[in-house]
Amino acid sequence: MQTTPLHPESTPPVLIALPLRGISWLCRGVRQLYRRLWLLPRFQRHLDAPADALSLADEVPWVLGRPQIRLGRQCRLGAEISILANPQQPGKPGELTLGDRVHIGHHTTLAIGERICLGNDVRIAAGTSLMGQQDERGAILLEDGVTLGTGCTVLGGIRIGQGTLVAPNSLVTCDLPAGVYAAGRPARALCSLAKPQE
Repeated sequence: MQTTPLHPESTPPVLIALPLRGISWLCRGVRQLYRRLWLLPRFQRHLDAPADALSLADEVPWVLGRPQIRLGRQCRLGAEISILANPQQPGKPGELTLGDRVHIGHHTTLAIGERICLGNDVRIAAGTSLMGQQDERGAILLEDGVTLGTGCTVLGGIRIGQGTLVAPNSLVTCDLPAGVYAAGRPARALCSLAKPQE
């Protein structure tokens, strides 16, 4: 007695599925080669020293001018990131320093005034702007473990303390202490993130 499947059209023939899987693997391999052999070397030209275990999205960050860029280990940079040197002082285009394990999301703008320094384990969500060129002091410092939500703007001359979390779409116009949750336009510390002692 011959049996037939209930839904024969829902099971693709092996002759079609295997070639499609092979094409998918091939595309993935080509993409990895493109990133390693073309994107990474192209971006490394802008760095003061080679970055260890740098991970890029499918695009190289756009660098305008010749800022001094130093990256720590295991940094991850999203697509369409803009890094802008200081146009007002061509002789001192500014410095961008990233610590270890920094993650910068897509569509982020880093406008360097004097310098931008990000500590270890800093997380910057997509659509964020660090606008160091908008202030005469220009330096922006995010200490270890700082997290900026989507669409945040940080003006020049700002220091954000260790472990602080800034809510999405906030505008940071003054220093924020360590270990707080901040939100608003302008951003203010709303509560402490300190863990209760046991």
